[in-house]
Amino acid sequence: PWLLPIFIFFVLFVTLGVMNVIIGMICDSVLSKARDMQMIDMAKIRRKKFELLERLHGMLKTMDSNIDGKIDAKELKKAIKEDSEVLELIGSIDLPEGFSAEELVLMLDSDGDGTLSYDNFIRS
Repeated sequence: PWLLPIFIFFVLFVTLGVMNVIIGMICDSVLSKARDMQMIDMAKIRRKKFELLERLHGMLKTMDSNIDGKIDAKELKKAIKEDSEVLELIGSIDLPEGFSAEELVLMLDSDGDGTLSYDNFIRS
């Protein structure tokens, strides 16, 4: 009879300990899966960015009408009017409504020469 409280305390202590281990294993599993999912998402985003850069590289070559390796506002306007893919790409970057080609060139032009080189696009 006097060992009953000690036995009950022992059973509760062991039960809580086992539950703690089980919960720890569940949490570790969930965190591991979340980390894996985050890595997969980051890989998808990286792949999409690479595909976008590849598309940009091809578009820049076609937009550059004077073949100087740079795009000015006139060339960008011409490309926007003639090529729906350029318009779609510019639309996908969520610029404010009414954003002009000149404003886009000025925003992306890091060296301040009024033209965009391939390096300006990549850095931006």
